[in-house]
Amino acid sequence: MSALGYQTLIELHGCNFEKINNSSLVEKTLLESAKIAKLTVVNSTLHNFSPIGVSGVLVIEESHIAIHTWPEHNYVALDFFTCNDSYNLKEAIAYIKIQFEAKTSSQKEVIRGFLKPEKSKYNFKVEKYNSWAEEIIEENPIIEEKIANSCQIDQKESKSCLIEALKYLDLVSFTKQRLTPSVLVDNAWHEFILCSVSYEKFCNEKFGRFIHHHPGGRTTETKNNFKKTIKHYILNIGEPIEKYWGKFAKQEWDASQCGSCMSN
Repeated sequence: MSALGYQTLIELHGCNFEKINNSSLVEKTLLESAKIAKLTVVNSTLHNFSPIGVSGVLVIEESHIAIHTWPEHNYVALDFFTCNDSYNLKEAIAYIKIQFEAKTSSQKEVIRGFLKPEKSKYNFKVEKYNSWAEEIIEENPIIEEKIANSCQIDQKESKSCLIEALKYLDLVSFTKQRLTPSVLVDNAWHEFILCSVSYEKFCNEKFGRFIHHHPGGRTTETKNNFKKTIKHYILNIGEPIEKYWGKFAKQEWDASQCGSCMSN
């Protein structure tokens, strides 16, 4: 991925007062969580504030783990920052929740330091996708009606939805990774697949191979692949259209436009 860092922000509510006010226990918990996530700890610094509260950071080879606790509110703010998105933090975060006896939690993932790929490397221009869509519609006029019915959208929007499916296929070919589309984009893709002769010809001409459809259901792997799709979309194509890609895609785009500095 062309980004400098991947930040997971976790909020824990209803935590055990004594546990999150004990810097030794907090440090021990973070060190074990780093081990679970297979992160390499360089050093750690934690401080017990007076009268209450703990703040600290684990410097890891992959970046850092930071924590701030408000025992009087039974609240913990936690931050995992890694240099790539290959680390599975799910079990590490679950372990921390158990140790702090958190009643509720929430988390958000933010991509930091986007590095735009060089334009000369690959053509992600909208004109290409528009041309592809026009070729497909000319060869399969019924596809616009099929997409409208499948996606429950106005037929005038079918071409735009098809273009998003073509962008998705292009990302799959470019990244050589297993990705997952949104529901609407998946439906449009499926209607194109049903034009079997045209779809096979298109894949072979544009990508040099047939791109298969693998129904996966709403598994953890599928959800993670969808998040990966949105990251690749933002990095390579730009802003995802919320109507076709959903609210999560819009949130990821908004987060990617935030700087890391402040002024006064």
